[in-house]
Amino acid sequence: MFLRTNLAGYYAKYKNIQRLLTDVTTIPNTTVTANAGGARIWGIEVEALFRPIASIELSANYAYTNAKYQDFADPFSGTDLSNAPFARAPRNTYTLGARYLVPMDKSNGDLSFGVSYYHIDSFNGNDSYVRGFTEVKGWHLVNLDAGWSNIAGSNFRLSLFVKNLTNEHYSYLLSNTNTLGYNSHSPGTPRTYGATARFHF
Repeated sequence: MFLRTNLAGYYAKYKNIQRLLTDVTTIPNTTVTANAGGARIWGIEVEALFRPIASIELSANYAYTNAKYQDFADPFSGTDLSNAPFARAPRNTYTLGARYLVPMDKSNGDLSFGVSYYHIDSFNGNDSYVRGFTEVKGWHLVNLDAGWSNIAGSNFRLSLFVKNLTNEHYSYLLSNTNTLGYNSHSPGTPRTYGATARFHF
């Protein structure tokens, strides 16, 4: 039996934090970098690896982020934005994984099969927050992989993988709100299959 854990915590405080904001006082509206005010961010990160038996490996990674503006006024209109959600700061993200290490003679190499589950919370994707418009929906991904290294005692390694097994549809928010009333999204990677081969000289 084997157990390894890592725990980290952090606290950060900002003054004159820079944000990309839309200046609505100009026609057309323009996006500029502005010193928006103060903010504080704290969080924790946890990693764990557990092997109940030699052939089973369980892993978990978790991150919690608590980000909040303490002083945030729109430099163009003077509007108080301190209650707006912090941009690109999901509250919870985590990955759960399991791996099976096939019992076999070391002269034949190392063969394993793995599965992982990834989750990220919904978050505000834009410095210029607009309720119901700049929120990015959270998503879940299931990934599979298999790897065989030192095949038959050689320096050859073969890997197979499937990313986003359930073909989850998700997107990232990229651009600020503009005068046309829309934001630009980039779609996440769809279900992807692949294989890699490596030879170590």
